[in-house]
Amino acid sequence: MPLHTIKKAANSIKPFQKLFLSGGVTFVFRIGGMLLNFLVTYIIATVFGDKVYGNYALAFTMCQATAIVFALGMPNSLISHLSQKAAHHPFSQFMLRRGLMILAGISLLPFAVYYIGADYIAEMVFNKPELGVYIKIAALAVPAMILHEFILYFFIATG
Repeated sequence: MPLHTIKKAANSIKPFQKLFLSGGVTFVFRIGGMLLNFLVTYIIATVFGDKVYGNYALAFTMCQATAIVFALGMPNSLISHLSQKAAHHPFSQFMLRRGLMILAGISLLPFAVYYIGADYIAEMVFNKPELGVYIKIAALAVPAMILHEFILYFFIATG
C-alpha cells in the first residue's frame, strides 16, 4: 500500500477520534450517573421503604421538570454558539459568566415558590402532607440542577 494512501486514511480518521473521545467521556459520565441513581434508589427503597421512595421520586421528578423549564434552553444554545470555540476563548468565558448570572437569578424563583409553598403544594396538589419535606429538599436542589446542566453543556460545547 503506498505511503500517501496510508496518510490519507489516517487523516480521515482524525475527526472521528475527537468525536469518539468526547462522546466516550460523555458516555462514561452518563453511565456513572445511572449507576449512582440506581444505588440511591436501591438504598432508599430497601432502607426506608417504598412510601419514602415514592415521595423521593415524586419530588425528584418535580425538581428535574422545573430545572428543564427554568434553564430556558440556555444549555442547548451553548452547543450551537460555542461548538467551535475553546473553553478559555473570551466569547466562551463571556457566555459562561452571563449564563450563570442569568440562571442563578432565575433559579431563585422556583426555589422560593417550592420552599415557601411546599406544604401547600403537598396538601392541595398531591393530597400528601408528608410530601412537604421532600418538596423543600427539592427546592434546594433546583438551582443546583439548573446550574449543573448549564456548566455541563458548556464543557460539552467547548470540547
